[in-house]
Amino acid sequence: MAIGGGLVQAAKTDAYVTTTFKNKNLKTKVITQTEKGPAINWNQEFWIPAQIPIIQPRIVLKVMDEDKVKDEVVASLLFDLKDIV
Repeated sequence: MAIGGGLVQAAKTDAYVTTTFKNKNLKTKVITQTEKGPAINWNQEFWIPAQIPIIQPRIVLKVMDEDKVKDEVVASLLFDLKDIV
């Protein structure tokens, strides 16, 4: 498809999930999601060493889009570890 002499590419997301827990950065592998492709399924686990007493009560998982200039936040999830442990 050409617009104004340039090409328009199909939308895609180079997605990964990241979190920081006890000053450790955790990250899944990057999976490319195209506009017409199937849903992303990482099939990957994060092992988070939670302990009692709970020192860091919350954990945030962020879905990111990897870009050449700056990665962007696509979504985020906040978990209260007191509800999980």
